[in-house]
Amino acid sequence: MFIDYFLLEVSFYFPKKWFLALLCCFFAFGYWVSVIASFSFAGVYANSPFVLTYTIGLVSLLNIFTIVIFSSQIFLREIDARFSSLLYTTPVNKNIFQLSRFVLVFLITALTFLFFILGLMFDHASQGDEHEKFMPFRMLNYLQPYILLVLPNIFFCTATVSAIAWTSRSKMLVFLSGVFIYILYFAVSLFSNSPLFANASPVSSETMSRMAIVDPFGLVAFFEQCQSWSP
Repeated sequence: MFIDYFLLEVSFYFPKKWFLALLCCFFAFGYWVSVIASFSFAGVYANSPFVLTYTIGLVSLLNIFTIVIFSSQIFLREIDARFSSLLYTTPVNKNIFQLSRFVLVFLITALTFLFFILGLMFDHASQGDEHEKFMPFRMLNYLQPYILLVLPNIFFCTATVSAIAWTSRSKMLVFLSGVFIYILYFAVSLFSNSPLFANASPVSSETMSRMAIVDPFGLVAFFEQCQSWSP
């Protein structure tokens, strides 16, 4: 039954030309970030594990927009069409039905961001002959932050937003949940002396460790582990 529900939901998106165009946009965005808005650190290769984890982890914060937009459309589709009262009079298993939608939002967000990484990877691979700027190409350097940071972040945000969408049935609250997640992250970053805030006041290692546990995106934990590293 789950497969049937899931394939039905998938049919609304994956065969569509606009969805393929969206994937191309994420690929182009990854290429653009690498070429124009690249993050560089003195004495560190542009495709080193540290720089890639920093870049991918930071840009992954934008996934909340993808999650909020698709959740508001997928979870509230029958409400927008004023079809919910009729839909739930049929023998539909609500839990499995909503689970299929949760998995769809998760997979769409994971897939779109994967295309961002592919765009990043494409530019780095095309400049691999610049040995002063790039180290030898290693796909693991790109996959590791995607698996350890991006996918758990997508799961957390999707679970939070989809739960609010399912319980509230309100697009306004869905969008506000995305804003709340951002506020939570920046609050944790501010109190943990994240490098994202250049003027943040220094904090103790104990406070940094506590903030690393609280941070839902894992970036504070990354900064906490790398703060004593040398190039």
